Amino acid sequence: MTGIAELNAELEQASGVINAFRDHAAQGNGLDLSDLDAKIKALCETIVELPPSERQAFKAKLISLTDDLDRLVETLTKQHREIAEDIQSVTSRQRAASVYGSAGTTTSARKK
Repeated sequence: MTGIAELNAELEQASGVINAFRDHAAQGNGLDLSDLDAKIKALCETIVELPPSERQAFKAKLISLTDDLDRLVETLTKQHREIAEDIQSVTSRQRAASVYGSAGTTTSARKK
């Protein structure tokens, strides 16, 4: 069984990782969040198994961790939105170039 001090340290570490991910994402870098979900799930399952009196001590830390995750989601959502806008802009330019290119080809064919 994980001790209280170890759980506190793991929650602090998880919070630090989440905030580092957020900073990394804010700079436009990609992230591998695959292990984060499992780590947080394991922490929560361990806390749930504690006696109610010990479990209560983690309430504030879990709320803080949730806030950290919310801020990460906001950053990732913003990054996703920006990427989608960039893709849309490129797609629009490609369509316009294609249309103008087709119009030029049609005009050239008519001149012959």
